[in-house]
Amino acid sequence: MQITVTDENYRHILRHFSAVSVEARKKLCEIGISDENISVAFQSLGGKFQEKISDPFLLVDALSKVIDLEAVRWVVEESLGLERCDLLFNGSILKKAFSLSMNEVVGYHNVVKITPDMEVHQEERGLSAEDRVIVNIVTNCKPILTDAFAVVLVRKDGVISLATTYPCGDELGVSPELPNPQTQSPEEFKKNAEWWSHYAFIKYTPSV
Repeated sequence: MQITVTDENYRHILRHFSAVSVEARKKLCEIGISDENISVAFQSLGGKFQEKISDPFLLVDALSKVIDLEAVRWVVEESLGLERCDLLFNGSILKKAFSLSMNEVVGYHNVVKITPDMEVHQEERGLSAEDRVIVNIVTNCKPILTDAFAVVLVRKDGVISLATTYPCGDELGVSPELPNPQTQSPEEFKKNAEWWSHYAFIKYTPSV
């Protein structure tokens, strides 16, 4: 049994990259992901791997070597007809794979709990009509350095795929899926919407 990574999975993973190496861009182009697609993915809100983690293929290879599929505990998502598993890792795996020092972080965690002092507004997130949703945004916060990252596995019809991976906070862990009535049951949508009503994405633009 092994982990499969489709072209669509790579498109999702790239949303959490902030740089892609020349070699990786060539490989991505071979599977139909253009430089323009990569640029659009960079603009997506959410956790971002730091610039030295710039090869999604190397990242997937590193994860495939350490994930024990026999020990994975699956959760059934009836509305989607699949099983899901959320995993949380520390940064040592990626630091070794990308030759980072132990003092370097793996990325930036960009989801925070909303507090009264935050200026919150709503914005659309998503690259397609199916996954486009309205989310909370804060702009008066800086991205949070983190060594933790999440991995989301999906199993359907006996095939296990790496749906996405992204830097996350140690305290928050793996965030629930964004609320989407098109792909979730009413119960799942209500639960996810309730959680995300208290959290926001950081959209930070450094001052020049």
